[in-house]
Amino acid sequence: HMAADRTAIAWVRTAISMIGFGVTLAKTADVLEKEDIIPNARYMKLLGIVFVIVSFVGLVLVIVQNIRLERRLAASGYPRPEGLPLGLFMAVLILIIAVLGTAAVFHS
Repeated sequence: HMAADRTAIAWVRTAISMIGFGVTLAKTADVLEKEDIIPNARYMKLLGIVFVIVSFVGLVLVIVQNIRLERRLAASGYPRPEGLPLGLFMAVLILIIAVLGTAAVFHS
């Protein structure tokens, strides 16, 4: 169970980095285009959006994978000794925060 949690948290850490990079790319493209430094920075913005979308998909996949793994371990006679899986909790929490934060950033 602890290995599953560590793996999920590693995926969460990677997704956070990719979301940050994607938002930075997209917002930088907006500034460059607005200041007329690069007249057509839409591909840079598109790349940033792709990074964010891939990160969201990765977070959803790690949540699904973690739930399946926890069920398999419990069915094999290894129930979780404590309550809520930390990796799953972190993945869901970060997914919610990332969706709301990204929506706020791209909306402005």
